[in-house]
Amino acid sequence: MRLRLHAVFAALVLMASAGTVVQATPAQAAVNCNGWKCDGRWPGEEGCRADQVAVRQIAMDQLGGGQATIYRSRACGAAWADFDFTTVPNYPWLFLYIWAQPAYGGKGRIIRNGSGQHSTLVSGTTKTYRTVLVSWDNSVKLCFGDGYQIPGQEYDPDPDTNGSGTSGACSTWQ
Repeated sequence: MRLRLHAVFAALVLMASAGTVVQATPAQAAVNCNGWKCDGRWPGEEGCRADQVAVRQIAMDQLGGGQATIYRSRACGAAWADFDFTTVPNYPWLFLYIWAQPAYGGKGRIIRNGSGQHSTLVSGTTKTYRTVLVSWDNSVKLCFGDGYQIPGQEYDPDPDTNGSGTSGACSTWQ
């Protein structure tokens, strides 16, 4: 009896799956990296912007106007930040970062690309600036301001709250 039930169950599973076809969506087909392998790469080049979802947005009123947004790509398993300026910023140089903190503790860090750069703005323009990718296995937040973070000597401007100040701010951790 037991053997017969296993055979019936197996036949039902085969019949149910016979008509099922799994097809990759364009966002899935175009992805070039996933998770930690995306760290430091650019979202557009890796195909991560095709399924982007806004996770957190904050106003950049301290800089004169605009919005900063953390985006996530499920297909890439990664996040990045966009900084959209609607007016010319009030400061000659701005430094735009995405911070990563391992989910179970550890040292936070600014995510940079292979040449050591993150996203930096020269005042006098209004456009979008984008950071590089970081694995979504991290907690992430974006920060902007007129202070430069020296590689190896980076510190979170405000690890407990949102880091708001006269020339910059940070989002909360996501």
